[in-house]
Amino acid sequence: MFIKPLGNSNPYTRLLDEVSKGTSPISTYGIIEENIGHISYALNRDLRKQILIITYDDIRAKRIYEDIKNFDKDVAMLFPTKDLLFYKVDAISTEINNRRLGVLFRLIQGDPLILVASIESILNKLITPELFKKHMLEIRVGDIIQLDDLAQLLIDSGYERESMVEGVGQFSIRGGIVDFFAPGNDNAYRIELFDDEVDSIRVFDTETQRSLDMLQSIHTVPVREVVILEEFRGDVIGGINDSLEKAIRNLDGDSALKQNLEEKFMDYIEGLSEGLHISNVDMLIPYIRDEYLSSILEYLQSDSMIVLDEPRRIEQRV
Repeated sequence: MFIKPLGNSNPYTRLLDEVSKGTSPISTYGIIEENIGHISYALNRDLRKQILIITYDDIRAKRIYEDIKNFDKDVAMLFPTKDLLFYKVDAISTEINNRRLGVLFRLIQGDPLILVASIESILNKLITPELFKKHMLEIRVGDIIQLDDLAQLLIDSGYERESMVEGVGQFSIRGGIVDFFAPGNDNAYRIELFDDEVDSIRVFDTETQRSLDMLQSIHTVPVREVVILEEFRGDVIGGINDSLEKAIRNLDGDSALKQNLEEKFMDYIEGLSEGLHISNVDMLIPYIRDEYLSSILEYLQSDSMIVLDEPRRIEQRV
């Protein structure tokens, strides 16, 4: 009932035809705000392409997302803006991080999503899709798994090993049972091994430890948008050391500030050297070579559509 009237509209059928022919860019005029979600949903249904809608702020992005979700909640996703942290904190809210990683996973899978994002949310650096895939693993019932290899993959992907899994980004190994909580999910997974063969895969509630469902296969997903890999860990440590030395030289006689700087950045250097969890990776991104970094645009399928909602306002925002 929502799509059929558009199919009888000459401007919409012309738009559909031009997109199908690969015409780019295409400018549209006269679409009222409330219709952007409707038209995008129709294009997604008719063309089965991934669509990224970029708009000028988070409020507008959420409004468009809600409109599309009313048509189909499974096809609509919001890519929220992350909070940038340039200081050490003991606890960080993981909700936004988990939602963003859930989006990256579904884009990698090639799902025909309609993704809505503000211009701020897509400017953050991410690991390349190739590295993201490298830190993903599909586990199926009947697979043969080496526990040490699985544990190392989870650690390299940003998971923290705990005695019991309580939240996203944690894993535990007890005998032949592996629990882990991947981003983008409401509950954790439990893998039960018979010797080294996957005997069963369950979804379980971390609070009650009760099984909720049985699955035939699952994926491990990185828990960070930027993973610190061994191949560039030394570069990051060296870059921080160089910046610290330059900053201290420029401080002249301010010994208190020098001490604060040294304490702050030596924590990062020691943590990196020992392979420890670094909560605010944003501090380290400037020291990672560009070849390991990308943007969300590289996660899209090659035939995806990008819709710019009010390009001038987006440009002003940038």
